[in-house]
Parts: sequence; C-alpha cells; structure tokens
Amino acid sequence: MRDNIFAGSREGLVQDSIHALNNAYASAELPAAELNACHIIPEFTAADQGDFTLVNNWQFDGRGSDLRPIGPYNRLQSQRPTKVFGPMVHSVTSQTINVEWWTSSDGVNSELAWGEDEKCSKKAGDAYASGCYHSVSLTGLEAGKTYYFRVDSRQPAFEFHTNRELAEADLLKPRTSVSSAVLSATTPMAPAEPRQFYVANNGADTAVGTREAPWRTVAKAMQVARAGDTVFVRTGTYNEQIFLRASGEPGRPLTLRNAPGEKVWLEGCNQKLTCGLIINNKRHVVIEGFHMRNYGSIGGGAISINGGSDISIRKVFYDGRSPIYTPPPVSARMTHRLSVSNVFYTRGFHGLVFYQCPDLEVSHCVSYISQIGAIAVYNLPSQ
Repeated sequence: MRDNIFAGSREGLVQDSIHALNNAYASAELPAAELNACHIIPEFTAADQGDFTLVNNWQFDGRGSDLRPIGPYNRLQSQRPTKVFGPMVHSVTSQTINVEWWTSSDGVNSELAWGEDEKCSKKAGDAYASGCYHSVSLTGLEAGKTYYFRVDSRQPAFEFHTNRELAEADLLKPRTSVSSAVLSATTPMAPAEPRQFYVANNGADTAVGTREAPWRTVAKAMQVARAGDTVFVRTGTYNEQIFLRASGEPGRPLTLRNAPGEKVWLEGCNQKLTCGLIINNKRHVVIEGFHMRNYGSIGGGAISINGGSDISIRKVFYDGRSPIYTPPPVSARMTHRLSVSNVFYTRGFHGLVFYQCPDLEVSHCVSYISQIGAIAVYNLPSQ
C-alpha cells in the first residue's frame, strides 16, 4: 500500500499485515513502521459536494514512489518549443574540450556539432540521449588549436527500439529543430600536471580539496577534476547524484574512487534518486571501490552510462534490496570498450544491462539472487 492520502482519522486503520510506504496522513500520529510516511492535511475544493480536487496538491508533489505525487493525479504531457541554454565550456585540456548545456524539456535529443571552422560539420554525442542536462567531451584534439561548436536539438526525442520496424517508423516522425549560436574554444599548448583531490563527510565545498582540507560533496570534485586527475572519496555516506563533467585522455584517465581501504556508500536518499553516477559521452574514465544502495525506479542504472568509450567500472558493491523497483547496478548504451569487473550485486530487479556496447568486457562479477536476470547484453552480431 503506497502513495495514498488518508484524509481522516487513523482510528480503526489496521496495517499489521500490510507493507506500507510513502503514504500521507492527515493525523499527526504516523505509523511507526512505515517508510517515508508524512503528515499533510489535504484541502479539497468542495468535499461536501463530492469534489475532491486537491487545492494544496503541490504539497504532495514528488513525495511518492519514483518521485510521483502522493494521491490521485493526471499525467499531462504537452509539447512546447525547445529552448537551448548554452553551450558552455566546462573545461579545456590540451586534447579535450568539455562542453555542457541545458534544454527546456527532457523530451529532446541534443548533439554537439563541431569542427575546425564555423561550419561545424562533425557530430559528437549520442543522437538518442534525452534529458534536460547534456554533456559532451570533444577528445583527441590538437594542442594549441581553436575549435568551433554549436548545439543541435530535436523534439520529440528519438525512441530506442530493439524492433527494427518500430525503430524505422520512429525515424519518420516529424520533428522540430533548434540550434544554438556557434562558440569556440582553444586548447592549451601543454597538458596540465595530474592532481589528487579528496572528498570527506567533514569537509567543506569552500575548501581546497586536499587531504587536509577536503571538499564535502563529490559534485564539487566533479566540477574541478580534469583528465589525469584522481578524486579520492573518504569513509562515509554520500546522498547525491553525481554527473561526470569531464573526460580523461589516453594514459591520463579521470579517476573517481574510494580512498584506499575506506568504505564509501553512495546512496539514493531513500529511493528519491533514480541514479547515483551518470556518465554521458565521456572517455577514459575509471570508477572504483564504491558501495551503492537505495536508488528508485527501473530506468537507467545506479551507474548509468550513455555513449563514450574506454570506461572502466571495478570493485563496486550494489545492494538492490527494496520494497519498490530498483535500477540495474550498471546500465550502458552505445558505449565502446566498456570494462566491468569485480562487481557484486544482489537482490535488485535487474542485473547488468548493456545496449549496443561494442568490445564489451565483463569479468569476475557476482550476481546473487537477482529478481529478474543477472546480465542482459543487447549487442548486434558485429559488436
């Protein structure tokens, strides 16, 4: 029993044999054993006339499972013209330009058009990736050279189908396009020296990120880290959704890992977060040594990877135990040369999931009591 509104007294309400979560109660006394119960008094338009439309519906928004509202609601979808905010240069190295931008709707596909002149004849990114936040790294560039780029977005987003007929039909749908202005960035002549940064529960994001003065959030570290850098996360629990905002380079990976010998939990705020670590269109990245749990939804993954290449996920423990749906420990789509090793995952609804990932390597992993499957690989014969 979940996501309901109990507008009256709890007197006579017996829940001993019922598993309840995410319910709202008008009474101040909440069930002691219920997960995420909350006290909200509903206000109806005209209950005495049978109109139970919620006046204070905003108080229930996002409080239910999978970030849905508690109580009855209609899911309304409308198509509005897409707006592009950006692109913005996040960071630049001698071989890489990391670019990010936002769109006004998540039902939008965005790619980065780029090149050595303002025509921007090349494409980068995942043509099927949708969402409001977009990040692409231009890699393998020449040092000391200027490059140009713009954002090309299409609405509605392309749908991913394993059925060929449905995929071909989706490509024929009418779509509107919008592009940003053309911007440029110049790569420096020489690579920067590799750096080490630290994150700890007793740190502060106003600190400098050293072992003696660590940052408080992993997000702050991802704001600063570049190719060749290593971010060490110290013992503790971190309730945040982490976006990798920069790529590594050949021989100079960007590494995010636990501090050696220390136990680090990445958690999903009692399943309010659907993903823990998001890697979009990044290359030469190493993720190592994390424990993960309490993520909600079945979409994406606790570690969600879209596009990119040369990514290594290793020594990860994933606890999928939950009263509601949980995402796969690792989900990847169209990622080249992805390596997943020494990952232990248990009790989740799904195991490892891969869509069109050429040269995929999965080794020394353990699946213990997965609800549906241990591993799913949807590769083409040539991959």
